[in-house]
Amino acid sequence: MNILHLTNRDKYGAGIAAYRLHLNLLKNKVNSRLLVIEKNHDEKEILEIIPLNFFSKIYRKVVVLGQSFLFSHNNSDENYYFEDQRFSSFRFNTIIKKIPFIPDVIIVHWISSFINFRHLYLLQKRTKALIVFHLLDMGLITGGCHYAWDCMNYCKSCGNCPALNSPSVKDLSYKILKYKKKYVNKLNCIVITPTQWLLNQTVRSSLFTGIEKEKILLGIDEFCFFPQLKYESKKVLKIKYNQKTILIGAITFREERKGARFLIEALEILINSFLHKPEKITLIIAGESFPRKIDVLNRFNILQTGYIKSDHQLSDLYRAADIFVSASIEDSGPMMINESIISGTPVVSFEMGAALDLVINGKTGYIAKNRDSYDLAFGIDKILNLDADQYNLYSDNCRKIGLENCSLKKQAHEFEKVFQRKAT
Repeated sequence: MNILHLTNRDKYGAGIAAYRLHLNLLKNKVNSRLLVIEKNHDEKEILEIIPLNFFSKIYRKVVVLGQSFLFSHNNSDENYYFEDQRFSSFRFNTIIKKIPFIPDVIIVHWISSFINFRHLYLLQKRTKALIVFHLLDMGLITGGCHYAWDCMNYCKSCGNCPALNSPSVKDLSYKILKYKKKYVNKLNCIVITPTQWLLNQTVRSSLFTGIEKEKILLGIDEFCFFPQLKYESKKVLKIKYNQKTILIGAITFREERKGARFLIEALEILINSFLHKPEKITLIIAGESFPRKIDVLNRFNILQTGYIKSDHQLSDLYRAADIFVSASIEDSGPMMINESIISGTPVVSFEMGAALDLVINGKTGYIAKNRDSYDLAFGIDKILNLDADQYNLYSDNCRKIGLENCSLKKQAHEFEKVFQRKAT
């Protein structure tokens, strides 16, 4: 079976998820290719689409710069991450020439500023392939925003868009959703989401009404992400064996949806209300660094790793951490929850995204009320105060639930069941 993946790039959150699924299918002897516009891995099965000539290069630059200009001004709230998804960086002929086979299945991951819905329709018309929409945020189910927050307009026809500060019923978001609906109605397709949270949003969306939907959790390499004795893992990172360790991480903490404000408040509460001594705690910060001018951070020991380039480096962080904390207040993931759970590291998170699938109070971690900093601190305190036997039970539960729900084997098996049922 020939599988073609379409995604913007093969790094960062959505790109990594697409890349891992691609590798997972290759391991299962599936002929898989990943088509991107920004290639960061060297494998020959990853295809980079490059403009063929001068005019193609100009066309792509105009589209990308136009998107950036249009949605970086006052008419768009950056917290919604709004894009006009009717446009593509490439002409259809440029795309089709880069595909080396006739695919049986086309998996659509994160395609903003890459390929539009008209191109998907033309690809299916040309190849007869099943289209699998693999949702990694809300971008594919709305009239332009990747995170809808409290807006429910995508459940009908969009319009009155808060992302655009628009009072019009038939604004740009309405037009984009109508455009998408035109082509979705012509497709043989199925929708797959990686969390129940996102599946619920997809069911509510007016775009995929009447189209089959199901949930398959993101697969994590259980042979790379696995538990290990904490003191050995801490030694690798030069952390004292008697230090408690809290792992936090994000590509950027500047996005409001990542909840940095609530995390900072929770750390202050942890010190002031739960009386933890910050000098006995190391914060491992993966991804973008927090500004050191934040007073409460200066009281902890800090290990800032920057952006982690390999899964093996990342897995070392989970093994060294006593707890992973996700403070996201609007998130379809994060995938770090899956990684932490399968690594045997308990998770404290707001009731958001992947936490609802994998974090079980009293078993694999603690789910706090959304935006409740005190409850988040309470959960952190609870895990940090577990005795050795209790902690080991939590860790064992994490590993067991991770293997059952988000191993590579589980993900590949579930996707292949979809292919066999729908593409044959």
